[in-house]
Amino acid sequence: MLQKDKDLILRDICMRLPYNVMLRIESYDVQHNDKLIKRDIMLSSDNISYCFKNSQWVSFKPYLRSFDFENMTEEEIDEWSSIIIPTDLKLPSSKDFRAAVLVDELPIAINWLCSHHFDFNGLISKRLAIEAPQNIYSN
Repeated sequence: MLQKDKDLILRDICMRLPYNVMLRIESYDVQHNDKLIKRDIMLSSDNISYCFKNSQWVSFKPYLRSFDFENMTEEEIDEWSSIIIPTDLKLPSSKDFRAAVLVDELPIAINWLCSHHFDFNGLISKRLAIEAPQNIYSN
């Protein structure tokens, strides 16, 4: 993994820490002849120092949701619609509703996207994140 990719993932993860984020990590297990193991962990602001301090991670990828209407619940569509600028389009595509946020509402929009684990940085298409299975972040 390139350093610029690691930096992009870490910036994205840091925004999501208050909301907890599921990560797939690959690390070498020194107790078992340095075998490469994969596991999922829930990362939060409470356990981040422990996770990074006690690891020999080779790679890490967050589980995120694709940012489009098909991956939103009706409630999420209503919430997102209350944040974005209404457009003249009858049925906005995913590209239309991504760009239609008022500057004053930008912090609200970013926090909402992070709290709902939507991939607004395009990490899934860059293979730097994993498409989250349905209900992975359900309470």
